[in-house]
Amino acid sequence: MGKILVKLDKINEYICDNYFYQNKDMIISPTVKDYLKEKNIEIIYDYNLKKRIEIILNRDYKITDSAKIKKIIEKVEGELQKWV
Repeated sequence: MGKILVKLDKINEYICDNYFYQNKDMIISPTVKDYLKEKNIEIIYDYNLKKRIEIILNRDYKITDSAKIKKIIEKVEGELQKWV
């Protein structure tokens, strides 16, 4: 898979709780970098799925128990492997 150029019109797909999640396949346009800086949005490099799931569980579902989070992450990863 090639690199993804992240443009301003798609920026909200990658922002969660004032964090922009960038993985190794993304290229951020200068306009996006300026926007993130202006909005005080921190860039998180080498974004990983596990961390993203944990953030969503904490923020949206108020799940903070680490054992439950681990179990859910394992289930999601198992389901995703079926798609590969």
